[in-house]
Amino acid sequence: MKKNRHELILSFIQNNNVSTQDEIIKMLSEHGYNVTQATISRDIKELKLIKEHYGKNEVKYAVSTKKDNNDNITGNSCLCNIVSMLRKHFYNLILSRNIVVLY
Repeated sequence: MKKNRHELILSFIQNNNVSTQDEIIKMLSEHGYNVTQATISRDIKELKLIKEHYGKNEVKYAVSTKKDNNDNITGNSCLCNIVSMLRKHFYNLILSRNIVVLY
């Protein structure tokens, strides 16, 4: 249930400009999930979502791709697994939103 909810949240924020937790709650409600703000807050923390600026003084949720102190990409665990696998086969890997540069 939690995994499906996380996948739905990620899909929603990647395909829409979502700027509030209420928007996420409403979207989940439309898909049959009855969640509280506290649940969404925990989900945002677990998914390591960040708010980024777009347009004119507007913000939206996005998946973080910042490196942590251990030189690991933070964010979606699936992304971390893919990055780990690719790093074994390439000299370097650079992420920028939806672009990956391998060399």
